[in-house]
Amino acid sequence: MVECEVVPSNRMRGTGRKRVNYYGHHYFEGDAVHALAPTPRDYGFADLDEISVVGDEVAKWKAAREKFSYSLTAVIGVVMASIAVGIWGWNVLYSLLIPPVWLLVLIPNTLLEWAYGEHPGAARLAAFKGADARWHRTAEPFAEHERAVKGWIRMTGLDFEKAITRILKARGFDARVTKASGDGGVDVEIFANGRLDTVIQCKRYKSACGPSVVRELYGAMLHAGAARAVLICLGGFSAAAKEFAERKPIRLVDSKQLIEFRNGGAEDLFGESHRAEALSDL
Repeated sequence: MVECEVVPSNRMRGTGRKRVNYYGHHYFEGDAVHALAPTPRDYGFADLDEISVVGDEVAKWKAAREKFSYSLTAVIGVVMASIAVGIWGWNVLYSLLIPPVWLLVLIPNTLLEWAYGEHPGAARLAAFKGADARWHRTAEPFAEHERAVKGWIRMTGLDFEKAITRILKARGFDARVTKASGDGGVDVEIFANGRLDTVIQCKRYKSACGPSVVRELYGAMLHAGAARAVLICLGGFSAAAKEFAERKPIRLVDSKQLIEFRNGGAEDLFGESHRAEALSDL
């Protein structure tokens, strides 16, 4: 199983890094991932509303600081030009138009901005936004996976089977949903050249499928006369289930693999198909 390391927020420092499996049945303990997100209280804010208020204040503060520094810089420039004209005459204005001379304007402007200072909450706001952005980049695989899996889990069993069939058809397979009753443990069938090639069983389990489910599918495959079988289980598979499937023409597909296939990858997951394309909207 693949693990993704999530950096803890300030309140979890000292407890070590927390590892959370982001697919398979451990993924559904995803609250642990969300708990690692930085919160306003970690940075001295009461809530998100206060962060919004401070953000507006910081923006106004910056605008006022720029207006202050630009205005005083302009005044300093006019005064210096007036003094230069008084001492050397109007001809000196031509020399003041040389670009390098105007670079000197940056010096008083920078000093004035420094003298004006930062908003008291600017540093905390920047720290929170930076931590929040880093967390979102780290947690995006979790979030993307969660959105897809939750959509499937909320479906009925038949709707999930139909969703799998639509994905297979869009990838070029001749896939058909079996009848709701008397399917013999087979939910979807794949035909090749008019003949049954693969039988599929779809499980929306949040926990891992055990070997009994794989044995049941193997029996259904033999009974149907199919060349291979595929077991789809959103919650992953136990070690015993994987061990049993290794010795049989059975492919085990978890939610991570299914999402990859839906998005146009995992070309050989269900055997040969006629075409491949990204299907993120399914």
